[in-house]
Amino acid sequence: MWVYLKAATLYRELPMSATFQIAQSVAREGLSDLTATVHDAWMEEGSRLFEAFMSPDATFWERWAAVNYLRSRFPERLDTEQQLLNELQSFLRPAVRSTVRMQGDRVVRLHQELQRLSDGRARANDMARVTRALLEAVRLWYAEVELAVGGIRLQALSTSARRALDGFRCGSALGLG
Repeated sequence: MWVYLKAATLYRELPMSATFQIAQSVAREGLSDLTATVHDAWMEEGSRLFEAFMSPDATFWERWAAVNYLRSRFPERLDTEQQLLNELQSFLRPAVRSTVRMQGDRVVRLHQELQRLSDGRARANDMARVTRALLEAVRLWYAEVELAVGGIRLQALSTSARRALDGFRCGSALGLG
């Protein structure tokens, strides 16, 4: 069985036992490609599910799936990302750490606002506005993270950082790890 990984516009073909091959690639290139691959999958899933908050034609079940994602899967993704960043913070310059943290805080605030709106009788245009803002904030945060970790090599990671990276990889919709 093969898994196709998308890194920028380059496609690579890897066997399902890709952990070793990905580790070799990450060791040479840094963590940017790995995080970009996971982030691309997460963004695709989040964008697809959150579309129900922005579409007047969404069905009950599409909206239910979006609310379910908002309350369970999205917070898990935030936690997984934060755990990885906590382990990698010693590799990041203070200014980069601050930028990534501020953008992550913005994502958390928008997530909380969208949850609050989904709990009540919010106007559709308010839901759509906050959803768009959240998706854009997540895209920006992911880009900041990818730039921040680009120079970090796998060999330099501590055991706990490698565990966090494995958790990040396993949390991906691609099923890597």
